[in-house]
Amino acid sequence: MLLACAALSFAIPETGTRVAALFLINLSAVLSIVVFMGFSGIMTFGHVGFMSLGAYFGAYLTLPTLMKAQFLPGLPGWLVAVDLPVIAAVPVVMLAVGLVAAVIGLSVCRLPTDTAPIATIGVLVIIHGVLIGARDLTRGIQPLFGFEALDGLWLPLGFALFTLGVALVFRVTPTGLKLQASRDNELSAAASGVEVFRVRLIGWTLSAMLIAGSGLLLAHYLTVISPRQFYFVQMFALLAMAIVGGVSTVTGAVVGTGLVTALSEMTRRIEGASWLEAAGLPPLFGLSQLVLAGAILFIMYRRPSGLIAWREPSSRWFARPQARTGPAAADRPAIVPAAADAAPMLEVRGLSKSFAGVRALSDVSFVLHRGETLSLIGPNGSGKTTLVNLVTGVIRPDAGAVFLNGEAITGNAPQMVARKGIARTFQNIRLFETMSVADNVRLAALDVADDPRARAFELLTDLGLADVAQTPAGELAYGRRRRVEIARAVALAPSVLLLDEPTAGMNETESADLADILGQLKARFGLSLLVIEHDQAFVRNLSDRVLVLNQGELIASGTPDEVRRDSRVIEAYLGREAANDYGQEETEDQNQEIATERN
Repeated sequence: MLLACAALSFAIPETGTRVAALFLINLSAVLSIVVFMGFSGIMTFGHVGFMSLGAYFGAYLTLPTLMKAQFLPGLPGWLVAVDLPVIAAVPVVMLAVGLVAAVIGLSVCRLPTDTAPIATIGVLVIIHGVLIGARDLTRGIQPLFGFEALDGLWLPLGFALFTLGVALVFRVTPTGLKLQASRDNELSAAASGVEVFRVRLIGWTLSAMLIAGSGLLLAHYLTVISPRQFYFVQMFALLAMAIVGGVSTVTGAVVGTGLVTALSEMTRRIEGASWLEAAGLPPLFGLSQLVLAGAILFIMYRRPSGLIAWREPSSRWFARPQARTGPAAADRPAIVPAAADAAPMLEVRGLSKSFAGVRALSDVSFVLHRGETLSLIGPNGSGKTTLVNLVTGVIRPDAGAVFLNGEAITGNAPQMVARKGIARTFQNIRLFETMSVADNVRLAALDVADDPRARAFELLTDLGLADVAQTPAGELAYGRRRRVEIARAVALAPSVLLLDEPTAGMNETESADLADILGQLKARFGLSLLVIEHDQAFVRNLSDRVLVLNQGELIASGTPDEVRRDSRVIEAYLGREAANDYGQEETEDQNQEIATERN
């Protein structure tokens, strides 16, 4: 950053210091946007509104008393008398704007990721309208002047370094990690115990506070402000810096801000250059915006995620060595599960669910005992995944109830179900693709382990994944991705583990290995397993009991061998004719056995 400022001062001697100051202020603003938009994945247009609030709130604190009394008659007397230096006003402005942002965020952060950006446009428009309408507090559309000009680069540089530090530290905090997980896969994050709304609200508020400080510095850089300076043009410029560099990384914000600032300065000098007039050409007003638009389109075409995306170079500062942090698996004491006839661990009573009039589940009831492995099988479309989604709170039942250790959890949100002790995997693997394997697992252990990082590496070692701990999860082969998902679920320290088709896409050898791994995890952590599966060999090797669903109804229950011989199960899979043929063969075999015994 210091080198960039020095380069600007050297390259543009006459105005280099001012350009460097603008670069630092813009960098602070872009880093602020990255804290929310980059880490949550939600596009925001409203943060320039918070930047404008920072500028105007700062005016109330730093403008000379006579200026405020003359131009802002709506200010209360005690605020007119306040005259703080800029450096003292920054934290006050950040706190004030943070409070406003938190109130607004209570609504915005609850919205889905595809509609929240539209709401942020509304935030920007409303704040802009309020600034124009509140003439006694802002002068309306008239410029507000009298700001003391910034003296040198020390204050913009100090605030830029502060913002950079906050962004880097927040990125690796538990809240920052959870926010990034919600960006990659919101449903999976909730299933890992993340309260998505809460972490989004924290990121939104922190981001608004930081950009408010940038707004105050920009007011003193320009020495005059008006609402039009904090509208879509400014938002477009800041988004261009974030997108070009890579909005998902802190390093990308630095690179993008530097490139776009330099590009804007060069094109601005060309717009009204004297040689254009000498050549008989008109001034090229709007060239800066045109070039920025072209740069964005080029970057989005060549590198859709920006110049520096996902792989934060600074992440190695926080990486943990891949060495084992705990005792070897063989040295750790096993937790012997309770007998299968112990008290119910998970109880489902009369669950029913319909979608648009189509019955997906009808009055399904069963019990999963402590330490038991219960497999749920059935033809495609029989309601197996719907049942798991009902148990884990993804959807609400039309009727029925779910109990965990005797406590009703029906209708609880997925993150609450996960915290109470039910972890799950998904039929289609849902990892946090841009995060490392270690962070995928560590995320789930954040609220349940004294040392989440140690627990993550312990599980990765047990599942043979220690060598890829720092690899982004999206770069792994299918089999290893499935193991990461299982490790993440076990990291939640659950009492019940729900596995939705864990062997899908695996060959016989991989399925057998997975069965061994699940058996070991079950024994060591005292898990009760509910497994949805089509691989019958896997089911026979792993299961204590098997349930069979067909067209939303529970049609059979028993040991794997009992269920395999049930005519209703055979009919569900192969049709009635096959079931009749099988029944005749069974009768003939039984008669032959009886005759043999008599002889």
